[in-house]
Amino acid sequence: MSILSDLETIVPRTGMISWHEARFITGVANAGAISSVPDHSGHGVTLTVAANKPTLDIDRANGREAIMFDGSNDPLIYGSALDQPKHIFTIAAYDDDTFAGYSGLIGPITSGADILVGEDGGTKFFNFTHGANYSYKRRAVALAESDQQAPMNDSLMIMEVVDSDGLSLTDFEIGQHRDHVDRKWNGPFVLNIMWSRILADVEVAAMYEYIACVYKLWRQTASGLNIWPFDPDWGRPMPRHKPVLSSTAVSGSSKSRSKGDKKRSVDAKFEDRFPEEFLAGEAFWDDHYPGTSFNYRDAAVSPSQDITMRFTSDLQEQSSDYRSSSYSFQATEV
Repeated sequence: MSILSDLETIVPRTGMISWHEARFITGVANAGAISSVPDHSGHGVTLTVAANKPTLDIDRANGREAIMFDGSNDPLIYGSALDQPKHIFTIAAYDDDTFAGYSGLIGPITSGADILVGEDGGTKFFNFTHGANYSYKRRAVALAESDQQAPMNDSLMIMEVVDSDGLSLTDFEIGQHRDHVDRKWNGPFVLNIMWSRILADVEVAAMYEYIACVYKLWRQTASGLNIWPFDPDWGRPMPRHKPVLSSTAVSGSSKSRSKGDKKRSVDAKFEDRFPEEFLAGEAFWDDHYPGTSFNYRDAAVSPSQDITMRFTSDLQEQSSDYRSSSYSFQATEV
């Protein structure tokens, strides 16, 4: 099994309806036309387009693949029945600073629940008033349905849609609003995964870790600080000592972490830490050192505590082989 396939095991599979990523497309050269996008969930929800096809960019998403819509391409469609999704993760961007027309990202082919449709001339997704059980997050920041800020100016963003009632998508398309040929997407589309249930908090965290490893995209706080993407096995921010975070346990396989005089047992997200995690950590460090602040979400306490921090050391790798990696760094609370 490849390293990347091992990494994919942290993506929650229970209740998964479909899993589409540009990086799973095969047999298409850079800038080549895309006829279909395979369903990585194993359920056969293959997306197809017959003509006026979008193209593949093999280096668009921080070194990874993206499907490029140019504002005139036909959408990718799945025309058969499927379970109603209750939780969706997607990564995409719109090419311009405002939407031209009601450009559709995800929605039904002819009828059903419109989901992510750009508001003509604006920078938000249209408010369809789905109801009290609908929620939208951009980079993990919850936004009101009337304020669904979209990813503009070709800047890729992680978006999360949740509706406990289920979204009416008996069929769906990516890249156009319903059957309106003048309401097409313009920009890169990278990932879309849908589940027939709402993910638990730990599963949501695993999704953000997966996205960090593959795409070097981070969660954010409401104030705009990027969040350190991984939950370390331990941390010890003592009163007069700089915090040290590590991907390895304090001792052996005890998987415990301590904060002051409090100790809590925690489970490692990965049986082995992947080299991709260390590379994502390096990319995060490159963006936030020297001197710039980031957020560390400390899950050793309940509820979790957000701490604004700055790196005070390099991100150091202790050991690495073909499938595992250990690293640590020092940081100081701002």
